Amino acid sequence: MSYVIEPMAINSFLDDKTIKYPRFQRKRAWKPSQNFELCVSIFQEYPCGVVILNNEQKVSWLLDGRQRRSALSQMRDNPITFYEWAKSYIKFDRKDEAPDVARAYWDIIDKYLEQGSSEEKNIDNDDDDRTSEEASKEDYDENDDEEVRDNVAEEPKEEKSFVPERQRKGLKTLLDLILMVHPLSKKHGSSWQHVFDFTKFFSKLQYAPAKLGNQVEPVRLRKFLLDLSNTLDHDYDGKWGQKEFVDYYMEAFDVLPDKKAAQNFERAVEGSWDKITQSIETIKNVEKIFSDMRIGVVRLTNVLPLDAQNIFSRVNKGGTPLKAEELLSAKPYWNKPVQNIDQKTEERIQDLYRKMQIPVPDDFVRWDIAATLVERINDGGLIFAPQPDKDKDNEIQLDRIAMGFKLLSAIHVKGISNKSVIELESCDHINWDDGLHDLVEELNLVVEIIREDDFFGYIHSYGMPLCKLLGNAPAMEFLTILWINWKVSGCPRSGKKMRAIQRDARLLFDRLTFEYSVRLWRGSSDSKLARDVTDWNGRLEQIPESSWLQLISESCEGMYNGQSIKYSNLKPILVYAMALEAKGYPERNCPFDVDHIIPQSAFNGNSSLIIKKDGLANLCVIPRVENEKKGEKPLSALKGKWLGEKLSFFTGISQDEFDEFSSVMSIDRLIEKRKKTFITIFTDLRKKSLLA
Repeated sequence: MSYVIEPMAINSFLDDKTIKYPRFQRKRAWKPSQNFELCVSIFQEYPCGVVILNNEQKVSWLLDGRQRRSALSQMRDNPITFYEWAKSYIKFDRKDEAPDVARAYWDIIDKYLEQGSSEEKNIDNDDDDRTSEEASKEDYDENDDEEVRDNVAEEPKEEKSFVPERQRKGLKTLLDLILMVHPLSKKHGSSWQHVFDFTKFFSKLQYAPAKLGNQVEPVRLRKFLLDLSNTLDHDYDGKWGQKEFVDYYMEAFDVLPDKKAAQNFERAVEGSWDKITQSIETIKNVEKIFSDMRIGVVRLTNVLPLDAQNIFSRVNKGGTPLKAEELLSAKPYWNKPVQNIDQKTEERIQDLYRKMQIPVPDDFVRWDIAATLVERINDGGLIFAPQPDKDKDNEIQLDRIAMGFKLLSAIHVKGISNKSVIELESCDHINWDDGLHDLVEELNLVVEIIREDDFFGYIHSYGMPLCKLLGNAPAMEFLTILWINWKVSGCPRSGKKMRAIQRDARLLFDRLTFEYSVRLWRGSSDSKLARDVTDWNGRLEQIPESSWLQLISESCEGMYNGQSIKYSNLKPILVYAMALEAKGYPERNCPFDVDHIIPQSAFNGNSSLIIKKDGLANLCVIPRVENEKKGEKPLSALKGKWLGEKLSFFTGISQDEFDEFSSVMSIDRLIEKRKKTFITIFTDLRKKSLLA
């Protein structure tokens, strides 16, 4: 890998056809206020940020800077869009006169430049609109930093002097652009468009095409005026006027048959000549600013995703780190087209691009297949969290995309680190051309076998997918190992071998729950999963009963191995215990919460008892609706009520005992009672489940 850091003319950056966007793209739009403040930076000749390109196979992939490029393109190419940003930011009215607009503009500009803007900080990172996610510690390896340092080119230096007069002139050009468009209405368009609306004199104007109803299109008009100005400047050494302007139109377009059309056109030009020349001059000034201004470019060559992540974190400190899967979408291997994918896969890919709010590509590639892998597993929410309602959540979920790549690498490479994902490129046996159809079918068969087991029917009914209950890495290990086990067992679909797969699923769930509760998954889950998948057979061995009894006994008191235990680590035990007791709920996938039997507020001021507040004995899993109604009420306040009946069912405490267990001073008696219950569950009922 090598890289250079260089300035690049903004116009060159915007017009470079070799720059391509990765398949995964962040949201295109910034807020209007951010866009306008970027405009001010450009026209004030301030630095306008840094972008990151990766050159690979004669293509420059834009790894970071898409939103900035989009904003700059709209700013330069469409004065109407810029006007709308300015109107929203400055808050003038379309009925305001030009002097009023100018006063409001200078007031807001001076205030902005003097005080700065809280939002200005955000435009240095092109990830403002992304869902915030913490970078996984497991994705980072300090040793990999060494790869970033080789072949570093010397950074070119280009001085940019700040000249107040020129900066003020740039801000004046920005105002000229606003006044050129003002006023703007939905029905009649802008003043600028109206000035150049010569459709009643010519049959075809290239900036007012018939397919748009012969309406003046702003992007085409701007380009036309630049071409006109450049041509006339060249032909007449910059000394041209109304006659040359008229002649240009007469030669370029067909005059309508009306005998007076040409004469009327000349009169129209004469009547609007001042506005015509002002508009052309403003468009030229804007173009010159974009030609003169530079943007910083970090140009990488053949970069690995981990290097790109490290470089990005150094360039954009404080921004959400680039994810490995995001960077893979700019790699040639992942952009190879795939053939013969089925309709369901196509629909999943189309839905992915809809959520990314970009057009669906003409062809589908390997990246699309991996990115939608989780969406194609029909687990009903047992392992992976269900996809949110399309009408309620239109956001792209990075976690789901990442899990697709990691699940694929867990299966084929026996690891889920970034390096493992990259190693997929060396797996020649992966059949991409059918969209991984066979693998998806096999995974769905394994999931179906698991879901047919009564135990997992109860787990499923609680609406707590394994990825939320235990974490993404344990959930992926669960599915990966059971898929390997199923393949080694001859892919059974019925009989003793299928039931053995279901028993092994219970054994693995038992082990993962224990390990999560005692925090064995804390830290680098990548390396743990890699070891576990390699030794997958050993993962199906039973955890000793004595280990479980120690965990149950100590955690009921709020401790384990001499340290306090978090109630979040006890949630899987509570869910596991409910399933072992075969406690179901009428409404499947009803959301459940973990909450306290003796309310938390009752422990205030009792420092000697506070450690027991979050102990296993004082916690229960309860449907969210009932839990919200319960709030901080003690059990005694619910006695004899419908809600009390529900609490009795989920806690195992009869309503006759509610008064006894409503005071914080009864916590020791509650621990004694519930410890006995849990010990019975994790001896007799657990043994029965694992041996079935």
